[in-house]
Amino acid sequence: MNNLSRQKKDEQIEELYQDEQYDHLQQPVRLGRGVVVTSIILAIIFGILAGFGGGLVVLSIRKIPLLNISLDDYLPQRKIVVETPLSAKSDKQTNLISASYEEVIGKLQRQSVTVYSLKQQPIRPFISQFYVAKQALGQGVIISADGWLITNSAVLSKLNPENYLVITADQQGHLVEKIISDPATSLIFMKLRNVSGLPPAQFANDSKSSLGQTVLLMNAEGQIKTANLVKQSWQDNYQSDDLIHSSDYFFDFALLDQIITSDYIGSPVINLSGAVIGAVVRLPNKTIAVCPIEQFNQILIEVLGQQTITRPYLGIEYLELSELTGMTDAELVNYQRGALLYGHPTVNSPAGKAGLSNRDIIIKIDKDIVDQTNSLTKLIQQHQPGDELMIIYLRDGEERNETVILETNK
Repeated sequence: MNNLSRQKKDEQIEELYQDEQYDHLQQPVRLGRGVVVTSIILAIIFGILAGFGGGLVVLSIRKIPLLNISLDDYLPQRKIVVETPLSAKSDKQTNLISASYEEVIGKLQRQSVTVYSLKQQPIRPFISQFYVAKQALGQGVIISADGWLITNSAVLSKLNPENYLVITADQQGHLVEKIISDPATSLIFMKLRNVSGLPPAQFANDSKSSLGQTVLLMNAEGQIKTANLVKQSWQDNYQSDDLIHSSDYFFDFALLDQIITSDYIGSPVINLSGAVIGAVVRLPNKTIAVCPIEQFNQILIEVLGQQTITRPYLGIEYLELSELTGMTDAELVNYQRGALLYGHPTVNSPAGKAGLSNRDIIIKIDKDIVDQTNSLTKLIQQHQPGDELMIIYLRDGEERNETVILETNK
């Protein structure tokens, strides 16, 4: 319709309403195009807001009213689940409830320290006196309020306390007063100088951490790694010589399902109850593993009380028969367990003084059977220097016994 026709029609309608015959009728209001467009936009906006509000209500109650439909059956839910190992002895014994991830991470951050090489003064330029994470030698964990901590021997190139500075979670630097090396593990104990009020770590009570449990560890940059325990007693065997064990040095480690890089060396490994179950260590062949708590928990009291470590010494190397595959030796093929002496004991060692010899098979220490669960090393390291033990062994198929007195491992 052209503009002239529309104008003529409008005039006719106006005349109609002015006629006395139709003056009782109310003339309708005519809306402009702008008003119509605005009304449409407002209708769309209010429709969107109503739909959004209704959606929030439905999602909050997780059900569609009247239809009795649960959205949980159709929509994914995001949850944070903290696993508690049901078989963990420590959790049962101490009745601990797994803390939240935030609480556990907070503990890990407060109880961890970072070890650096001490920069000698004066330092030029001025900016070079400060320490950054990439310069860190490794991590450690606080074990006493007055400054004792644990790290790995791979972190320290020398055992001179004057070479190192330790940074705590509050970014304060501390000089080192004393360093003690554990002869039975690759762990190092360090004592900080003139400190107090540090937050000591809690240590797990169970002798064996449960398989599958989730653990956390941290590097110098504060990065948290989550992993699961997949083996309680793992050995780093790459060649036949790795099967040779010492009665005086632990050889088995805990294994995680994640690759642990060198920047985590020395870090405590804690479970979801916030308890330390081990420490990250680097082995002589550069493999990185976890030294389990059972290998050093018995010396903690001695370190804190006497500031020393005494480990028992027997003086033999051996093969664990339960680990050997492909045995062809006719004299040994029928033996499934025991510690086969590999070479003669160290001269003047307790084992040497007792008359033990190459190819003897130690089958018992006192009443404890030597097998894959209770290795000779584990049984010996449960004792103290000066303890008198009965060693039951086989020589040429004949059962014999000898008494030995353990000495101090130096």
